[in-house]
Amino acid sequence: MGNLAGTHTLVDDEEDGSEEGLEVCNLYEITYDPFLPDFPEQSTQKVCFLSTHMIYCPEEDATFCWRSQGDSWDEDDDEDGDDEATGEDVPSTGDSAAAAEV
Repeated sequence: MGNLAGTHTLVDDEEDGSEEGLEVCNLYEITYDPFLPDFPEQSTQKVCFLSTHMIYCPEEDATFCWRSQGDSWDEDDDEDGDDEATGEDVPSTGDSAAAAEV
């Protein structure tokens, strides 16, 4: 896994404006390999791991699919939206992250 880079508090904003389900997660710094043509440079980002193949990026306030470098998993392989590690439904943004070095 990447370097521990602090913590982040996840907040589930309810429709009525209240906040529910506060949870503190560890932030890890991961390095993304270049992914041509859209991402030609190597980049580093701080993220929370939500499940085996989902991360949350506080800087972008978005969730993304991810896979460790060398992992053959593809989000199209997971058609039912369940995370195989937890069996829980995970959000889908339609965004895929390039392989990350962790």
